[in-house]
Amino acid sequence: MEYIPGKTVGQRLEQAKSPQESEPIYWLIALALSELHRIPIVAESRPAAVSGGRMLHPFFDDRLAPIHYLDVQQLEEHINEVNYILSLILNRI
Repeated sequence: MEYIPGKTVGQRLEQAKSPQESEPIYWLIALALSELHRIPIVAESRPAAVSGGRMLHPFFDDRLAPIHYLDVQQLEEHINEVNYILSLILNRI
C-alpha cells in the first residue's frame, strides 16, 4: 500500500458544513465504488485478504476468518451454518 497525502473521506465529511457540501463527496465515493466493481474477478479466485491470508471481517470472531476458504461456496456454507445455529439459539430464548 502506498501513502497518499491528503484528507480521508471521514475528515472531509466532518469538515462539510452542510448537506450541500457533503453531496459531492458521496458522489465521489459512489464513483470510486463503481470503478472498483468494474475490476474483473478471476473465476478461480477465493475469498481472502489482499495479502492472500485469511480474510478479515467484523462477521468473524476477532475479525479474522477461522479458516482460509477454498471458494465462495465454502464461505457461504459456513455463514449459512452459523445463521442456522444462531436461529436455533434465538428461537429458544
